[in-house]
Amino acid sequence: YYVDLSAGFDVGGFTVTPHVGYQRIEGPFSSVGSYTDYSITVSKDFSGVLLSLALVGTDADKGFYSSPVNGKELGKAGLVLGAKFSF
Repeated sequence: YYVDLSAGFDVGGFTVTPHVGYQRIEGPFSSVGSYTDYSITVSKDFSGVLLSLALVGTDADKGFYSSPVNGKELGKAGLVLGAKFSF
């Protein structure tokens, strides 16, 4: 199962959206497969163009959530820049 908690707040013309989620994995890998994810997003609408910047991350087990191809950690924190256009 997955639990998601998030809400948007207007802060001086910007929308700030904190998020926390929890993914529970059942079965023999539940101890290493279950994880908590988080993000904080700041966005602003400029006449139909919504720009956003998000910090996203997780506490996922580094050994379990790594690429079998190149060994890269798949649960690393990062920044996501977004743009949407409404027409």
